[in-house]
Amino acid sequence: MSKIIRIWYGLADKEHADDYNSHVKNDIFPLFTKMSGNLGAKVLRQEREEGVEFVVITAWDSMEAIKEFAKDDVDKAVVANVAQPYFIRYDKLVSHYTVDSELGNFD
Repeated sequence: MSKIIRIWYGLADKEHADDYNSHVKNDIFPLFTKMSGNLGAKVLRQEREEGVEFVVITAWDSMEAIKEFAKDDVDKAVVANVAQPYFIRYDKLVSHYTVDSELGNFD
């Protein structure tokens, strides 16, 4: 069984970046903990001149588990309606990578 990493990028308006982070912690992370097949998630943040860039990295044990989360189109980004106004722009599609090799726990 290979771990699958799902990656998504978005650029939030600076005044709404903390709102997005709260949404992730309060709404998305609890959802992930209830989903079988989700192995964890990280949200990376970088201040940029034009806004705040977020990189969301989730780990899954299978494409079937991702389908439970993403539904019909696993390559389509899942961005909640409540979160969409926080962003200047965001990727409509995600990338999936199979973990080829790994060192440590990366926590």
